[in-house]
Amino acid sequence: MPIFLGMRQFSAQKHVFITSSSKNAKALKRFFKERKETNENFQINTDRLHSIEVNVFEPKNIYENILEHTNKNGLKDKRLCFNLTGGTKMMFLAGLKASEYFQAPYFYIEEKAQRLLFFKNPSGIEPFAIPAIPIKDVETFFSLHVPNRMIKQNGIIDEKSLEKIQERKNLSNLLYKHRARIIPLYQKINENHAKDKTINICENNLKLFYNNHQVCVNIDGKKIELRYSEDEDDFRKYIIGSWFEEYIYCELLELLDKQVIYDLRLNMILGVENTNAIQGDKHPIYTELDIAFNDGKNLYVVECKSGELKNKGVLTDLSTNAQIFGGANAKCILISIDGNLGQVLQEKVKILNIEFIFEDFKKNIENYINNSRR
Repeated sequence: MPIFLGMRQFSAQKHVFITSSSKNAKALKRFFKERKETNENFQINTDRLHSIEVNVFEPKNIYENILEHTNKNGLKDKRLCFNLTGGTKMMFLAGLKASEYFQAPYFYIEEKAQRLLFFKNPSGIEPFAIPAIPIKDVETFFSLHVPNRMIKQNGIIDEKSLEKIQERKNLSNLLYKHRARIIPLYQKINENHAKDKTINICENNLKLFYNNHQVCVNIDGKKIELRYSEDEDDFRKYIIGSWFEEYIYCELLELLDKQVIYDLRLNMILGVENTNAIQGDKHPIYTELDIAFNDGKNLYVVECKSGELKNKGVLTDLSTNAQIFGGANAKCILISIDGNLGQVLQEKVKILNIEFIFEDFKKNIENYINNSRR
């Protein structure tokens, strides 16, 4: 991440990596090529990435290799700048000595704060801070932290899909309003649908009907009819929980418009290599992210629970997925209809540093993002 942020921050004719292995430089080169192919705004020239292989625990070796590479390639009289973020302390010392030798500025990136401390005078200790250029797509985080990940479903909501979600928005709002009556029916809906792919439930002034893509929901005289033209099983998934994910997605669209968040995704399915698999079994492990977005600095992974949360393993998975795909500074949010988690789950949420939100979703998510940026 520090290398990526540094390279995006300044326009340079040439980037030189100091590394323990040329494999690291090749991996970075692959990353930059991939991002350039998938993001037209990605302007780093991958043909001008070079590397110096050093003993990262021997400062003299590092320093001498930097000087040798600089003299050999005629860089001594060029405008140089050293990125001293990351690596070993010995690399930091060698880089600092090299910057003093060339009287070249250097900088250090505070990854958590996503700002760059620029030391214009290599002999001085007073930097000036520069905000890091924001990262505006979630896949950059994936590429940085899990280079070999597979994207089975990218979660991008195209115009047609958004129209469908907007068509169901009134229904999602109605279901949220009467959530206390809908959620207890989830099992009955499943049993109904399992018989013949239809749903027909009528009780306590509440009617749910689904047959051949036709939907009718009537709650206390508020009637909504629509045609659900997706797969037969999709409406069952919608009515027993996906409606809440769509409800939260629509809440977040306003934050997307305000550029509080970037690159809002819904129902991403990502695969990672199964390191515990027996030899020859190359099948990846897939995981679903209900909602993912970023704030320009960090990746956010959101788990939406419309039903009762009984299994604390859901919380562990949420925290693990956030860190795998977004790094140590990734944020995870549990959004639930039920504010009563119970003591055991509350402690788990606290231990895993999960933000728990159960009301005023848009307002509380925005507040959490703003607090996280500080």
